[in-house]
Amino acid sequence: RLCIAALPEGAMAANGAALEPGADGRFGFAKIVGAPGKGIEYYLQKYEAVLGRQSKQGNVDVVLGDNMAISRRHARIFYNFEAEQFELEVMGKNGVSVNGRLQTPDMPNAVLRSQDVLTVADVTLCFLLPKQEARPAPPPQEQPPEAAREAAAEA
Repeated sequence: RLCIAALPEGAMAANGAALEPGADGRFGFAKIVGAPGKGIEYYLQKYEAVLGRQSKQGNVDVVLGDNMAISRRHARIFYNFEAEQFELEVMGKNGVSVNGRLQTPDMPNAVLRSQDVLTVADVTLCFLLPKQEARPAPPPQEQPPEAAREAAAEA
């Protein structure tokens, strides 16, 4: 499965936690990985990345090949600070499938979760976020002696 891989533990989370490189020496807010053999591996080290077709007329962050079904600026993945989540804005007329559901330019931005599968024309990608450490539950708060006596008296 394409999305089995994950970012190394200790990579930077979207909220800015722990900026430590993984075992491969890289880090980022998120990672975009292509199917094996496609040569696509991009670490988002800024809050947005543009995906598109290779072109002499403009640069994109993630080159998806030279298929004419892919627009020069086909999609943009960005971090929405207000909603505190990554989103996908589709700009290419042929759209992007997110987990098998077609997103088109006239639709609201799609919310991206770790291990979402993105398909642009004949290119399949996986969107990955850093592993989040589980936070331990806070210890139960002790009641002051007076409140404990009152609670016991009411029972």
